[in-house]
Amino acid sequence: MEHPKSGSSYLNDVFSMVGTLFLWIFWPSFNGAFASVSSAATTGSAVEGHAAAQQFLCVVNTVISLSGACVSTFMTSVLVGGRMNPVHVQNATLAGGVAMGAACTLP
Repeated sequence: MEHPKSGSSYLNDVFSMVGTLFLWIFWPSFNGAFASVSSAATTGSAVEGHAAAQQFLCVVNTVISLSGACVSTFMTSVLVGGRMNPVHVQNATLAGGVAMGAACTLP
């Protein structure tokens, strides 16, 4: 742990937080694209309104999942560690997106 290369650097932490912001921006649309494809595959001739409604709900649910994961991580990180840890926030963003990504195409 005392070796200088075993810690993180400021530049790596900044790039990691920028990547987390990109996940926040692009993950809902990524899940929404899969929802529109799956609705067309399951309904045969999909009605445009039904596919758009499923896509909208998938995007909203993904944003709620990301928000819930990050807010609960903020609270837990402060209660347990005494301060917010950026690594916890980055992992929470991944966890929230993956959790909703697994269920976004279910009817």
